[in-house]
Amino acid sequence: MTKPSLGLVLFFALGLAACAGGGAGTGGGVMPSGGGPTPTPTPPPPAASPTPAVGPGAALSGAATYKGGWAPFGIANGLDFPVQHGWNGSGQNVAIVIDSDVSRSVVQTFLTQFGLTMPNITTVSVDGSSGIATNGDQTEAYLDVETIAGLAPGAHIYIYQIADLSDSSIAKAYSKIDSDGIAKIANSSFGGCEAPNLPEDPFIASGAQAGITYVASAGDSGNVCDGASQVGASWPASNPNAVAAGGTETRISTGYPIDSATVWNDTSCSGTPAQCAAGGGVSSIYRLPAYQSGLAGASSSSYRNEPDISMPAEDVVVDDGSWGLVNGTSWSSPEYAALIAELYQYCHVSSGIANPVNIPYYVASHAPAAYIDVTKGNDQFQGTTPFYTAAAGYDNASGFGVPLGMAFANTACPGGTKASGLLARAAMSAVPESQTLAANTPIDVMPRVSGLVDRGRRSAGAMTGVQIVLASDGDRARVEAAFERAGFTIDRRYSYVQIVQAQAPSAAVERFFRTQLHDVSQSRYGTRYMPATQIALPASVAPYAQAVSLDNVVTRRVLTRGIAAR
Repeated sequence: MTKPSLGLVLFFALGLAACAGGGAGTGGGVMPSGGGPTPTPTPPPPAASPTPAVGPGAALSGAATYKGGWAPFGIANGLDFPVQHGWNGSGQNVAIVIDSDVSRSVVQTFLTQFGLTMPNITTVSVDGSSGIATNGDQTEAYLDVETIAGLAPGAHIYIYQIADLSDSSIAKAYSKIDSDGIAKIANSSFGGCEAPNLPEDPFIASGAQAGITYVASAGDSGNVCDGASQVGASWPASNPNAVAAGGTETRISTGYPIDSATVWNDTSCSGTPAQCAAGGGVSSIYRLPAYQSGLAGASSSSYRNEPDISMPAEDVVVDDGSWGLVNGTSWSSPEYAALIAELYQYCHVSSGIANPVNIPYYVASHAPAAYIDVTKGNDQFQGTTPFYTAAAGYDNASGFGVPLGMAFANTACPGGTKASGLLARAAMSAVPESQTLAANTPIDVMPRVSGLVDRGRRSAGAMTGVQIVLASDGDRARVEAAFERAGFTIDRRYSYVQIVQAQAPSAAVERFFRTQLHDVSQSRYGTRYMPATQIALPASVAPYAQAVSLDNVVTRRVLTRGIAAR
């Protein structure tokens, strides 16, 4: 007899209340007409910006489309990317976090088709991961690499390859990106439902403070965060230190242009359901960030609104060993990453801009015409509510709209000089305000994932990995000593700043954290494990911990959707 799905039980016991907290009170499908703070007055029009300088690189040329999909020239020229003015991202480093490598020869074939040269591509192994995936996520890796290489051909691409899209693996990649300090732009073309106590949050915050632009796809299921039925904002896009990239309708066969002003929402995707839609909504765990205070058009005056901006999301041509077309905000995210690489070159910055999420808001307040205002469509998925409708100005279906590349860059850095207003705000708190890690207090660290099948109590002797994100790397010795006294083995094969990775038999983990562990089946990922109850941190580690992970469930999915047959 098949046991009930643990994921479904978790959603109804805990997840629905959490995910509904920020968005449900905003009203489905309509913008609130009062009750929020008084909007911040629009600043007077700035003095005319200096004429943008012409950069040293060559503009893209060639055909706008190829094999029925958008080609690099069609995107860059249609949205006036800085590359068309000689700013190709030269001298900038862009990190891609994904669970697959790419064949350099395949990427070369893609670029040769469009008259582009091969950029520097470096694979950084996280936890010893290597090779091209066989789980379907390799298409995402090619999409990310080819989008950035095609639109910002001067940038150096670093693939931070992880074992899987679990939160613990992603946290290691973010930790390494921050500590390496090489890339000032980090792309995450994946997402899933929000959850408390996420181990990645401290690294996104510290990276933003150091000038790293963390950009993430806002989702491919509109107002739904898990691709099924769970309404809520998609994470990591909902993190207030990340730029959330939504998507626009750019389907070629139905006549939509690359500079479309319509939210992506149609039935063009393969699979079940065929509907796909740009993500947008309200966070249930992150309070309203300062840069959204008084934001006219935002659906919540209490919690983080997403997305921040939108980019084209439909009909991009990709080569992952064979040519094809894909849809997704997983294309929107690397498009924005390429734009920021060019903006950083134009601004003559090598250390990034802190906090980078301010850039879209600064530009919107000083030059609204630097965006294509998306005013048509909504993000309703499968009849669920609340959903969000596009309107003039900011909205939770499209953010501020689509940046017009050179105008966007020149507003942030008039004449190539960084505007002082971009430095006005610091990064948000590393963790949600509601999250506390007091000793001997119940803490929810259960992943919000649907479709898990509970296989019962984990065997007492089964080796089980745990992850602690430290408040300071100086606390490492104390936490490691506490683990070793409890029978854990510290994993010192790899060094990750502010992360302690340890393992012990399941029974020891349960005693230490006062919880119960279960094995679960997760479709194509096989048997995984997770806590089936809340945990409690002992006093020996609680003062030094920012976050805890006691599972290896794949909590995120790539946001790439295949094209339905036409």
